Amino acid sequence: MTQYVVQITLLAEDLTYDFQVPDSMQVGVLAQLSGKAFSKLTQTRYLPAGQPLLYDQSTGQLLDNNLVIHQTSVRNGSKLLLY
Repeated sequence: MTQYVVQITLLAEDLTYDFQVPDSMQVGVLAQLSGKAFSKLTQTRYLPAGQPLLYDQSTGQLLDNNLVIHQTSVRNGSKLLLY
């Protein structure tokens, strides 16, 4: 199993953190887990309404929540935006 370090930014709070994720993780799971992490880090100022979404920052493309990481453009060092 390959592990990637990706940078996820929450624009609403101007926060960026690095996350280590396996390439076999589903994008939707990463979105949910990073959403929960940002919610705790912002002391619940960020509360996702429904399913959080991840975008590839370099292309602006929405990542399909049903795909696993290795099926997307995400690689080690990728920068993602959380909405």
